[in-house]
Amino acid sequence: MSRKIRILALVPPSKTASHSAAYTVLQEELAAFSNAGVEVHVVSPHAKTSGNVQSVKMHPIPQMRKVSHTLRSLFRLQLPTNSGERVPGKFSRQLAVARFELAIEKVLRDEKIDLVYSPFAWPKRTAGIGAAHRVGVPVVVSLRGADAFSISDLDYGVGFDQSVIALTLCRADHVVGVSSALADQAMALGAPAERVSVVLKGVDVDHFSVGNRTESRVKLGLPDVPTILFVGNIVPVKGIDTLLGAYDCLVRECPQAQLVMCGDGSELEKVKEYQREHSETRRVILPGRVSRELIPDYFRAANVFVLPSLSEGSGNVLLEAAACGCPTIGSSVGGIPDYIDDGKTGLLFESQNVQQLAGKIQYVLTNSEGAAQMGQSGREWVVAHFQYQAMIDNLLALFQRVISNSGNPASQSESRLESPSVVA
Repeated sequence: MSRKIRILALVPPSKTASHSAAYTVLQEELAAFSNAGVEVHVVSPHAKTSGNVQSVKMHPIPQMRKVSHTLRSLFRLQLPTNSGERVPGKFSRQLAVARFELAIEKVLRDEKIDLVYSPFAWPKRTAGIGAAHRVGVPVVVSLRGADAFSISDLDYGVGFDQSVIALTLCRADHVVGVSSALADQAMALGAPAERVSVVLKGVDVDHFSVGNRTESRVKLGLPDVPTILFVGNIVPVKGIDTLLGAYDCLVRECPQAQLVMCGDGSELEKVKEYQREHSETRRVILPGRVSRELIPDYFRAANVFVLPSLSEGSGNVLLEAAACGCPTIGSSVGGIPDYIDDGKTGLLFESQNVQQLAGKIQYVLTNSEGAAQMGQSGREWVVAHFQYQAMIDNLLALFQRVISNSGNPASQSESRLESPSVVA
């Protein structure tokens, strides 16, 4: 009888040991892997002992003050990697990587792990490859955006870590991009094309579903007027200046239109200042961070969802909006074009082009028939191509293939999944 596949997911940890990952989307992925019959393990610097958390088994990464672990980590720094390469960077960074890898290697050996899965190339953009390859375990790195792209003026992304991520991508057994742009960037940084795939994101189409716009507005306490929606981190890379500028232009033609911005971040004070300065002529609503349970109602309440990013790895929030029947508008950067069927499910615009964005929003708000068709087409497109379980099945089938190619013992286990619909 074949055993379960065992993966070690190197996910950015939450601030406490009470959650398996820092981000809800990653927690959902791990839970889905577990539900599919995979034994999932994670490591965390906040865990004191090994134990089950949610649907995964969590293992500790000893703190720096644990002298025995730190001393062994110092000795590890003297050992060459299998490739003869050393992690670039200062001594403090190299020691941190060694500490993580020593703990990772212990989990790999003790739990007989079959594959390491590292979203964002965590930890520290090295993805635990040194430890995994010492044990003979393959590594799949999943790129999400800031781990591969960068904008130096905004202090965003990989920046000075580019040499580290480039080395990691070259050494990984497989690299997954959540958009074709990320896959292209992985290859530009040195990942061999035959070891790069695209697995697009997916959404729960039962949770994110079409509803009644008026009912959602009443539930949320929103005025029943044309509504532009933004959901995300309110930070410079999301194109907040572009959005405010476009809204400023728009209200001259559509004075009743309101802008709803869900989220938090470094640009929030700027938005609040705009809100105060234009309180008599502009309606800007700031609900703060919104729960996963409530966010579908915001999509249902909106006439159009806008993602004006300067850089974006994927466009998962665009899929969530489209699944709720809301037309979408996004800048034509990074992975966004993979998540909008331009002219059918939504519209693309040139990043930072305020006038163009304003025109696209005005078109949706003033063309009720076309907007309704976009909303319907968006829902149908997501149901046909972006269901969450299909994404999970694609990832697990890719994991199985990587394990099989590595000669790992789990290659003998039977997979209930079909081949992944990934783009090489």
